[in-house]
Amino acid sequence: MLLAVDHGDFELLKIVSTAVRKMSEGELLQIEKARKLDITEEVYYEIITVKTASLIASCCATGASSTGATAGAGETLS
Repeated sequence: MLLAVDHGDFELLKIVSTAVRKMSEGELLQIEKARKLDITEEVYYEIITVKTASLIASCCATGASSTGATAGAGETLS
């Protein structure tokens, strides 16, 4: 992250920041549902989408971004 800041790679920072936000929201939802024990299959899939899937998508997008690929290519990979 520090290298991205040093090199002004704001696209990479945007990708990672968005992923961290989504993952944090998913974690909060998971904590909320774990306390109430009222999780449905739909909510479960929402949690894994915003946590695990957003992490994997951001890894693909940062890989594309780091090679100089266009923004469209990064979005396709994520």
